[in-house]
Amino acid sequence: MCVKKVNNKIDSVQAMRGIAALSVVVFHIGLFHFGQYGVDLFFCISGFIMIYISEKGMNQFFLKRAVRIVPLYWLMTLVYVPLRLLVPHGEVDLTDVSQVFQSLFFIPYESFGYRAQNMVVFPLVVQGWTLNYEVFFYIIFGIAAKISHKYRAMVASAVIFALVAASKISESNMFLLNWSGNPIMLEFCLGMLSYYLLFRVEGLKKMTDEKSIAHKVLVFIAISIWVLVLMLDTFSVNIGRFSSAGILSFLFFLLFFKAFEKKRPPRALIFIGNISYSVYLVHGLLISLQNKIYSVAEYSQQGVIIVLFILFPVIIAASYISWIVVEEWFTNYLYKKFGI
Repeated sequence: MCVKKVNNKIDSVQAMRGIAALSVVVFHIGLFHFGQYGVDLFFCISGFIMIYISEKGMNQFFLKRAVRIVPLYWLMTLVYVPLRLLVPHGEVDLTDVSQVFQSLFFIPYESFGYRAQNMVVFPLVVQGWTLNYEVFFYIIFGIAAKISHKYRAMVASAVIFALVAASKISESNMFLLNWSGNPIMLEFCLGMLSYYLLFRVEGLKKMTDEKSIAHKVLVFIAISIWVLVLMLDTFSVNIGRFSSAGILSFLFFLLFFKAFEKKRPPRALIFIGNISYSVYLVHGLLISLQNKIYSVAEYSQQGVIIVLFILFPVIIAASYISWIVVEEWFTNYLYKKFGI
């Protein structure tokens, strides 16, 4: 299979990371509510990537994952704490050291977000609720690979299915069972499945010629599916997040991957994808600071101008600096120090 890569990164996947990150930023700015489904695309991407990077082995898997996600998340959490001491927020109690500890170590706890939104547990850095699930998936996947590297996807999926089933069947109020059995975890399974569909199923391998009608149809369908995902709130789809945004994100992932398998996606999306982790963690703080000066949550002409010409560029610039300093320089330093 011919896949466009740069430094072992697949361009189409990086572009989808860019799409997911921008969707989440748009959601948190408050201009549109549909952007939250970028999270579902992120989860599908994570499932795919775990299979992709582990094909040749699981050497130092947990250490590599920790070095990848911990430094920036800890930095943002430790920046958040003094800011919230100066500007209290809702039910967040920073005098409770356990909240800080559990946030730093990706341990879900019954925060104000859990009581308000059911199974979506907000740590101190709000976006960290997804990282809690990411880390939980890494643990399941790492153990599954120890049990059987060849069947790691099947073992991990079986564990996730069992947790979701147990949560639904028991109808228990047990916090950890309900949290770990959130159906959104199934999106990691779809991501793992996508790897095997894309790299092992012969029929899908033949749909990459950009001159073919099939390729053009793929591009059209991929765009249409993401538009549908973004319109879910408008149509008030009440069939569950996994059944709607999760499956549609999975289909979008497959089709976008195939559509740009031999053709490079827009460079801007690849760039945003490369810095997407920084975008994801940095933007919330900048939006909060912006809203202290002027709220852009309303659909006013002035608000749109501020977003397009001030807030968005500042988010991208700050994220790029974060990416260079933390994700590139400091992460590479840790890789060398730990011999990864």
